[in-house]
Amino acid sequence: MKIPENIRNLIRKISREQILCLAAAVVLAFASYMTASDAGLIGADNSIKRSDPGGTDKQYELNVQGIGDRTESIEVKVSAREFTEEEAAMRMAELIEELALYITGENEGLDCVKYDLTLKKTISGYEGIRLSWYPEDPGLISYEGVVDNLELTEPKQTSIRVSMKAGQHREEYALPVTVYPAEMKTAEDELKKLSSAILNADSNDLSGERMVLPSEIDGISLSYGVPPNNGWITILAVGIFAALLLGLKPEQDRRNELKKRETELLLDYSDMVSKLVIYMGAGMTAGNAWVRISDNYEDSVKAGKAEQRIVYEEMTRTSRELKKGVPESKAFADFAGRCSINCYLKLVSLLEQNRKTGDARSESALLMEAQESFEQRKNTARRLGEEAGTKLMLPLIISLITVMIIVAVPAMMTLA
Repeated sequence: MKIPENIRNLIRKISREQILCLAAAVVLAFASYMTASDAGLIGADNSIKRSDPGGTDKQYELNVQGIGDRTESIEVKVSAREFTEEEAAMRMAELIEELALYITGENEGLDCVKYDLTLKKTISGYEGIRLSWYPEDPGLISYEGVVDNLELTEPKQTSIRVSMKAGQHREEYALPVTVYPAEMKTAEDELKKLSSAILNADSNDLSGERMVLPSEIDGISLSYGVPPNNGWITILAVGIFAALLLGLKPEQDRRNELKKRETELLLDYSDMVSKLVIYMGAGMTAGNAWVRISDNYEDSVKAGKAEQRIVYEEMTRTSRELKKGVPESKAFADFAGRCSINCYLKLVSLLEQNRKTGDARSESALLMEAQESFEQRKNTARRLGEEAGTKLMLPLIISLITVMIIVAVPAMMTLA
């Protein structure tokens, strides 16, 4: 099957960035359709499956037919399923047999507790059952499971009451615990005890203007000091780095300005050469054609019909030199030196050849140069377009990631 010419021209004009955007849109649209599809959500009996016990409530947007003459849209909340009384009792009985394994932490068991306990609110594998802990002696074992056994000299019997709740079903159990004295007072134990003493000092004298820190722990004298503020080092480092960057900025600006100047000269070269060829083809000498182009440019700028362009500003400067009597060869050579681009050097060489010989070969060389200048202009424009496309890749990738997050997160929340 032959593709029509207009369609083939349209395909050629599509850039890589446009193809990437279209491909990303197709992939994201397909992913959104597949993840957000609610096929199978509503059963044959108009039922919606609840999440398992301990899961999250879900919100669905459904279409309802039968109310009025049109389809209505409603929001439906489906709460997570709760255990029945029998299920709750069975799951709690299973959990209480294994509960000690989940809360002992670094201890060998509840019959030999020397370190902090991990009193969890939920246990993996038993979702839907909430746990609340009530130690018999909060001074020995806190509600968070912190064990204060630094002052113990012998093992002490205590217990922790755990309340289990699954929906409306509740059960309570008492777990016997034996707390042993700390084996050895390490620096960590001393810091723990100091932290406890500081908390007591803070809470015992809230009406005082100043809080008095403990001066000793277990007969060890303590002294306090404020840690040195090293923020100035960061500020100084950032300042030095910024100064270095600012030092490099003028050179970078100069390079950017030179690159911008070179690009403008390359883009305007074909226009300038074509004007020279037209005037010289009409019988003018190179010098007269040069002056005519410069005068027309100055008149257009003064009238506000044209903007200032570097190549024509340089031509105007050369034109003034020619009017003052400077030889064409020197004026044109100075012009090429100021532009300092190969194509302008070649043009001046052709003009000098035409001035000396004036034969048909030099005129043909100028015509060929005019044709080549248009090709050069197209190549320069193509290169600038590719550079612009490369600069757009990072914002495009960021936009793609943002769109993927916007599409994927709600879909994943719906499936959770």
